[in-house]
Amino acid sequence: MPYFKFGGSKLHYTVMGKGKPVLMIHGMLESSKNIEPFAKKLKNKGFKCILVDLPFHGKTKGIIFSIDGIVASLKSLMTFLKIKEYQCFGFSLGAAICSILIRRDSRIKSMAVISPVISDFRPLERVLLVLLKSTLKLKLKYKLILEEMALDLLRPGASQSEVDFFYNSTQTSKPLSLLTDAIMAAQINTGLNLLYTNKPLFVVLGKYDKLSPPNLMKNKLSGLAKILIVKKGHSDIFPEDLMEGKKYLLSEFFKSTF
Repeated sequence: MPYFKFGGSKLHYTVMGKGKPVLMIHGMLESSKNIEPFAKKLKNKGFKCILVDLPFHGKTKGIIFSIDGIVASLKSLMTFLKIKEYQCFGFSLGAAICSILIRRDSRIKSMAVISPVISDFRPLERVLLVLLKSTLKLKLKYKLILEEMALDLLRPGASQSEVDFFYNSTQTSKPLSLLTDAIMAAQINTGLNLLYTNKPLFVVLGKYDKLSPPNLMKNKLSGLAKILIVKKGHSDIFPEDLMEGKKYLLSEFFKSTF
């Protein structure tokens, strides 16, 4: 069972197949097992899939608290595996992490993200959020959640005036529960990271997925990326949903962008 030591943690990973490498990252409260169906499809198309269990998930041991730490551990893993160039795939939380990783690792040629964020909740989820907010009573200002990810929220080389404007605008945000705040941070973080990525993207959105800020995505990202809309929910998208006749769109994208 392969592990990669990073700091005080042991990152569990699995390698499937041979060929062009694809780093694959699962979603929140899942593990690499959940994205194996996608990996098997890619493996059969001639790709080498590297599946990782994130900290607090699957068989990974130890703790990495920050997003920065997770990104650094993934870059180190690919160096350990002697990967000179690769592509990345992320599902939900994994997509958000990929959106940061692609801007920090020049070895990445292209990226595919499935259900990168969720913002339009189903009625039951809306009720659960209200219950959590009233029960836990965890209040944080929007600005505090975003501070750690500030480097990723602004375009590369942003001026100090842009940084000040960003922080001043977040200070006026209404205090929210920890959960809804984290989701909003993920929306903006992922949306802007995708927007400012100058590498090929394949974005798969379910009917409950909406990238934020929506006006930026609508006006600009569509010209930079291949976007596929699947009429399913956030977490119930499968490899079969990415088929077009006999073609598997995910492998077609990776083949054309390596």
